[in-house]
Amino acid sequence: MEMEFLLKLKEQITLETIYYVFTILVATDILTGVIKAWKKGDFKSRSLRDGMFGSLAELILLVLCILASKLVPVTSFIVFVVLLVMIFKELSSIVEN
Repeated sequence: MEMEFLLKLKEQITLETIYYVFTILVATDILTGVIKAWKKGDFKSRSLRDGMFGSLAELILLVLCILASKLVPVTSFIVFVVLLVMIFKELSSIVEN
């Protein structure tokens, strides 16, 4: 049942759309994290830098996953599920901030 739902969802949403959604969520996460740290008086450039490097690495990984799914179509479903998990991770981080 869950597999059917994911397959239908994958037919409706492209990997590129998920990438754009994830990029927006990453930017929102960084912004809310900066605002939270600033309000607490705990803003440190090192924390911001580490967070941004991690986010940049995730975005690069997503681009590589999308390229891999173009080259090997069998992997596109796996990439789709991984992208959804990463989106939920970002959403939980935003809620935490």
